[in-house]
Amino acid sequence: MDRKINERVWGDSWGREAHYRKRRVDDLLLDAAGDQSSSYRKLSSGKYACLLCPHTPVFDTPVILSMHMKSRRHLAAESRFKQNEKKDKMR
Repeated sequence: MDRKINERVWGDSWGREAHYRKRRVDDLLLDAAGDQSSSYRKLSSGKYACLLCPHTPVFDTPVILSMHMKSRRHLAAESRFKQNEKKDKMR
C-alpha cells in the first residue's frame, strides 16, 4: 500500500530519471547557445523570449528556442543587430 501511494505522489524512478535527463539536455542546449545568451531571456513563467527578433517571440522549451536561434529569420535579425552595433561603435 505504501508503495502505491509513493508512486502516485513521486512517480516511479524511471519517470524521475527521464525528467532529470530531459532537464539536463535542456541545460546543455542553453549552454551551447552561451555565446548568444544576451539574445534571449528566461521569463518568470519558465518560458524563453528572443530579444533580437523584432516580434519578440516566446518559446516554451529550450529545444524550441535553440531551433529558433538557428532559423533564417533569427539569423537575419542577429546580423542586423551586429551591423547596427558596428555603426554605433564607429560614431
